[in-house]
Amino acid sequence: KKKKKALTILNDGKVGIGIASPEQELHVYQGTTKLESTDGNDVSLQLGRSDNSNLWNLTTLVMI
Repeated sequence: KKKKKALTILNDGKVGIGIASPEQELHVYQGTTKLESTDGNDVSLQLGRSDNSNLWNLTTLVMI
């Protein structure tokens, strides 16, 4: 079980919200996240679950 913490900033620049050991540049654990771009040049969004190996990489998001 992962240790919970409100906010963590590691020396390598990784930021965790709700987690003490973030694994990516921004790692939100058990929460809702809003991602917003001002210029439309978003690179990617990675979605996954820690309890299984499912991982989705979304590189193009289309607004309907």
